[in-house]
Amino acid sequence: MAVVWLVRKREKIKGMTIVEGKRDTMYDRLKQVESEIVQINYEHWLHYELFTWQWWLLVVLSVVPWILWWRVVDKRRIIEILAVGLFVATIASLQDVYGWNRGMWRYPIQLLPVCIPLLPFDVSVLPIVQMFVYQFFRSWKAFLGVNLVIAFSFAYISEPLLEWMGIYDPIKWKHIYSVPIYVMNAVVAKWGIEKLKKIESRA
Repeated sequence: MAVVWLVRKREKIKGMTIVEGKRDTMYDRLKQVESEIVQINYEHWLHYELFTWQWWLLVVLSVVPWILWWRVVDKRRIIEILAVGLFVATIASLQDVYGWNRGMWRYPIQLLPVCIPLLPFDVSVLPIVQMFVYQFFRSWKAFLGVNLVIAFSFAYISEPLLEWMGIYDPIKWKHIYSVPIYVMNAVVAKWGIEKLKKIESRA
């Protein structure tokens, strides 16, 4: 019995070694492919994206909304409003990275060859629009109504326009899918901040 147990133990260890060896081999291949993709992406950005008119548009969309926001934002509530923008930017960036990695969409033109593909929209346009909505429409009814309009506008005006400009390429995505996501992101941000405010007031 002891001999049988030792044989089975050796076979199990051998099997584990083989599996681990395959895993290490696959991981090495994955690193190599990822390195090649990063290099190709950078070369494409450097030679075919940087300083194009679409790239300059992305620069403008990264800077101008923040200038406008600073002029309009209620300075008495600036931390609260900025927190809403941070919520939206974080959620949008994570969703964008996930969809991009899953091959649902691509961005032929990027501001920077970084992990957040559409940086100007994820950390500038979308959060700033939501900060304005949060500032000016305090009731849930008004907030939801305005966000429905914004969601359909982004999905059926902004996205097709970006597609026409060659900045956005929806591969496995339809514009209607974006509508509930825009609304959900806004609702989560508002609900989260109001929840934190209640916790703070009770502390």
